[in-house]
Amino acid sequence: MLYFTLPLAKASDSLHVNQRELAENARGQLTSSLGSLNSAYANAPYFKETSGLMEALFSLAYRNLFDYLQATIQQLVDYLSIETTIIVSSTLPIDHGLKSQAKVVAICEAIAADGYINPIGGVSLY
Repeated sequence: MLYFTLPLAKASDSLHVNQRELAENARGQLTSSLGSLNSAYANAPYFKETSGLMEALFSLAYRNLFDYLQATIQQLVDYLSIETTIIVSSTLPIDHGLKSQAKVVAICEAIAADGYINPIGGVSLY
């Protein structure tokens, strides 16, 4: 398995994701990561079918972290033909000062969710 990171500009850890920027050298690091990804998975099933998508995702020109991540998610949803509505939680009419479980509950209530599926890593959190 190959991991890569998005290099972020130096800033306070207390900033929200929409206040963070990719580092000046992010393009170079993403290009390098794409090369590593291509090398590691060149013989994987469906590599040829998805390599163009990966190149497009790694080449997105957004500097703002949130914009980059949102565009990446939207392109993946479109590529996979997933029919869903993506809601940015900061646009919901909730108390955005809430934290942890209280915030998750408020979000679920705001969208009238009838269930919440927690990833295995978060089971002890919520």
